[in-house]
Amino acid sequence: MVEINQTKCELAGQIVYHPVYRLSQFWTLFVSVSAVPSLFYFLLKRIFKLSFHGNLKCLLTTYFVCIFLYAVVLTFDFTYHCIVPFFVTSNCGLIIDETLYKYGHFTSLFLLTTPMLLPFGFTIERFVAIGLAHRYESIRTLMGPIFCFALVCFHQNKYLQKKTTLSLRYALEEISQSSKFTLIVTFTHLLFFGTYTTASILVRELGQSFFGSYLNWSVARGVNCAVPTYNLLITFIGTKSLKHLNSKRKTMVWTTVQMRQKGREGAMNYENITMKPWNTVSGRISLL
Repeated sequence: MVEINQTKCELAGQIVYHPVYRLSQFWTLFVSVSAVPSLFYFLLKRIFKLSFHGNLKCLLTTYFVCIFLYAVVLTFDFTYHCIVPFFVTSNCGLIIDETLYKYGHFTSLFLLTTPMLLPFGFTIERFVAIGLAHRYESIRTLMGPIFCFALVCFHQNKYLQKKTTLSLRYALEEISQSSKFTLIVTFTHLLFFGTYTTASILVRELGQSFFGSYLNWSVARGVNCAVPTYNLLITFIGTKSLKHLNSKRKTMVWTTVQMRQKGREGAMNYENITMKPWNTVSGRISLL
């Protein structure tokens, strides 16, 4: 038993002090520490102030709160992982307490997997929003079947091409803007989380023989940089996309409502404005 424990301690020391594993730990700590204030600011200044429908806003809030909490957990976890090796007196001190590992791992796993499921909620909510666009702002959402964003965009374009009332066109424009934002978030999420999942499966499938030793294989399995990096980058991507969508929307509205003042179109606009009161007066006189 002592020999087995000593073997585990030696393996723990070899893994922890491996340069690749050690570098990945410090990188994860750096991006996690940076992500915590960035996500907090993004939640406070962007997500909480979104003008999207309450259902989508609730989903987005839950999504980013989970990411924020996951970044907080990673900050504590990797602060421990990075600092402890400087103070332990033996390799056995590197092995995490079983109870601490159980609760810490469960919390991290829960906060990691929850954001993976929420993009499905985005898709369902967007599909329902398109289907009930004419009265979506005044009713609660009923969960429908899962459809991909391509289908949502297809239905959205079909509705926008129809002749609609001003209020419906406004509602569809709001749905368009919020759908584009959730599409950007979902695509970025799938890119990073897909990389993490694919790499994890690939490392396990390749096995020990591919990496040359059990130590290298264990190090490859222990490295996780994609998701912590996403936690930091999504704040910049989300902020930039919201600014771009808002700017594009304001430009479109301004282009639509502004009246040309020069050229033939400007002359016609001026004539219509000046003649309208006279036409109204003439109509009243003729009635008399």
